[in-house]
Amino acid sequence: MNSATPISPEIEEILKDPKLFDKIDREFDKMIVGEKKARRTIFLFSCGRLVLNAESTSTNLLVNDESGMGKDHVTKNVLKIYPNWNGNPGIVHHRVRISPTAFCYWHNCKFEEDWTWDGKIFYGEDISNNVLNSDMFKLMA
Repeated sequence: MNSATPISPEIEEILKDPKLFDKIDREFDKMIVGEKKARRTIFLFSCGRLVLNAESTSTNLLVNDESGMGKDHVTKNVLKIYPNWNGNPGIVHHRVRISPTAFCYWHNCKFEEDWTWDGKIFYGEDISNNVLNSDMFKLMA
């Protein structure tokens, strides 16, 4: 949605509600027990995709903790707030154990010339250090 997209008065009223963030956080209570700081942080970073003229790396977020601490559960359930969570095309693009070269071929401009990562969220679950340190990932991020 760009800044020129008209919105209904009902939607505008919701968006101007000073308690909107708290209401959204209460929705997360239905799926996530506790983890208030983590889920709020993940949600705020994911909303960064909507900021006009934002730096391309200003909304990158790495969630890191010990194994079995619930990172994936919290992240998945926060990102479910966006449409098409399990579908493609959508806003959230989720992959598990992706290789560095996958980013070269995932959305090939030869076949999808209008496709970009603008406004999208890449959620990489269990990403290895060799992917995080790869030139292709750094270029994409």
